[in-house]
Amino acid sequence: MSTKRVLSFLQKGWTAFVDPDREERLSRGVASIQRALSDQRDAFDLAAIVEKHQIDPEDRAEIVRRVYQKCLTKAWSDGEISTKELRTLDWVAKHLRLSEQDASQLKREQAERVFAAVLSDAFQDGVLDDTEFARLSDVARTCDSTPANFFRTRFRAQGEAFLQQLFARVLADGELTAREWHSVTETMGRLGMTEAEFRELIHQPAEQFVEHLLADFKSDEQIDATEEDCLNWALTHLLNDPEFTRYVHAEIAQIKRLTNLRQGILPSVQPPAGIALKAGEIVHFLAECRFVTARRRGGESVSEAVVGQGVITDDRFVFTSSERSLQVIHSKVLGFQQHPHAIEIQCAGSAAGLYRFPPHTQYGPDIWLTAIRKANQTLVTPRQASDARHIPRDVRQRVWQRDGGQCVECSSPHYLEFDHIIPVARGGGNSDKNIQLLCRGCNGRKSDKI
Repeated sequence: MSTKRVLSFLQKGWTAFVDPDREERLSRGVASIQRALSDQRDAFDLAAIVEKHQIDPEDRAEIVRRVYQKCLTKAWSDGEISTKELRTLDWVAKHLRLSEQDASQLKREQAERVFAAVLSDAFQDGVLDDTEFARLSDVARTCDSTPANFFRTRFRAQGEAFLQQLFARVLADGELTAREWHSVTETMGRLGMTEAEFRELIHQPAEQFVEHLLADFKSDEQIDATEEDCLNWALTHLLNDPEFTRYVHAEIAQIKRLTNLRQGILPSVQPPAGIALKAGEIVHFLAECRFVTARRRGGESVSEAVVGQGVITDDRFVFTSSERSLQVIHSKVLGFQQHPHAIEIQCAGSAAGLYRFPPHTQYGPDIWLTAIRKANQTLVTPRQASDARHIPRDVRQRVWQRDGGQCVECSSPHYLEFDHIIPVARGGGNSDKNIQLLCRGCNGRKSDKI
């Protein structure tokens, strides 16, 4: 409740306490003056009526305001006001000896109530159509104003709530059509809001919309040119947040890199010093690496870890450290198991074990697995590899709404992924019950447990 309304409430309470009969006197005075105005018309004499009905001089100003307010309410009862009704109101104000300032104030207060009612009607369907805008224009015109000025000076809070509701409504299905965008921008312009103001206003639902798009596009582990254009359009038109834009672009770049890997397209990096490469051997990746293996000591299995450098080429993996060096020929790998930031290799000899890469050095295990598959000529096309994992769009939409656009484990709204609760490899399907939203961190921790 505003300060003005609080003070008005307290004032009425105090008046009722010290002068309990005042409201009844005011009601009688209003009725007497209204009746005299209707009966006497141009012969109406306010001073004579006040004297005749013994109206208290201290009540006179409030009675006059209430009479004029009732006339305003009647004139606006159909939601609009005619030129004839405006002339009648001027006639009433003159005969009530109401000052021009007080009359203008009361007119504006009544116009604001009508303006608010029209906006409220627009709230119901989330669209400010031509008929509703014409009504707003008529209301504002009675105060020598426009809907945009009226909105900006008197109804900013209601207008902002309306635009937020409108934008959230058009995004409810996870899509934004050209027609819906035109409706939103047209309403924004009609209410006199600049593009910068609008962006600030819709920041949260717009960010969630982009997150939804990103999670959708990531669900099939690839992103095409149309999907990338869609994300860039949303970032350009809906948001002005450099940090969030960098995050989205980083996610797009990661998806592209993973897509390239599934297609057998491996990156090339500068060969490191101290590694003897074969003629024509290409280095695809190098980073710090921790080699973990199990040794038998005293009849027990003991885990040993050695930190060194890992180098992935098109032919082999080379691990070097001050303690030991070894290599794994891709074509000699008997089996493997991928973990977050790590890969467990089964092969003959002492090179078998777990190779773990730091989290900030992304794609090490993916690059190694792609190199192994290429060396063994078992690399399959992305479509064949991902058919079983493809989640239909209607399922993704229902899961997004059900999980509230956030991770079901930690409630994070970022780095979201659609996850199979029971993995596809273990017979999990693509129904709503088997799909959930997880952030990348929680998804990784789940993979560790599995």
